[in-house]
Amino acid sequence: LKEAWRYASGGADFEKSTTQIQCNPIIINGILYGVSAGSQAFALNAKTGEQIWKTNIRNETFNMTSRGLSYWTDGSESRIFFGYGAYLYALNAKTGKPIKSFGNKGEIYLVEGIDRPGADEYLALNTPVAIYKNLLIVGSRLAESATALLGDIRAFDAISGKLIWTFHTIPKPDEFGYDTWEKDNYQNLGGANNWM
Repeated sequence: LKEAWRYASGGADFEKSTTQIQCNPIIINGILYGVSAGSQAFALNAKTGEQIWKTNIRNETFNMTSRGLSYWTDGSESRIFFGYGAYLYALNAKTGKPIKSFGNKGEIYLVEGIDRPGADEYLALNTPVAIYKNLLIVGSRLAESATALLGDIRAFDAISGKLIWTFHTIPKPDEFGYDTWEKDNYQNLGGANNWM
């Protein structure tokens, strides 16, 4: 066994980032996609290790370790979906550039829609989103305290970024399982999250 190539992701790109790679890279049509120790998405030639592109995202968000990204295609267009802190990004799989027609110029701020009175803003999308047809199914990592955001699981349209559905992990009145919780828990508690 001889080393064929080696890629240095650049380590921690700035003060807030982590210093380890925990992602499970994916390879599609000879291109390896992964996430660096600095939580930046990248694409390499899987045969040579040559970098094709790498993001340079600098949003103010919580420190996190990313465990990977997801690939979507409709046969003509291909996208990479990846989380950076509290944001979900849609990237052109060939160039790594944000898809401006997705969400808010290529990103969705995931705190919006699961906030509640008294909650903090801690959210990290640290695992790849699940993809079913044209749906991005998104969980998140939240605080594990009384100030946690709601742990809802949501589906977004892979093309537009529009919210399609929400599953409330803390049921609301008239939803299945509501009677197993104390009254109005959905208003007073957060958490009950699913990282994936």
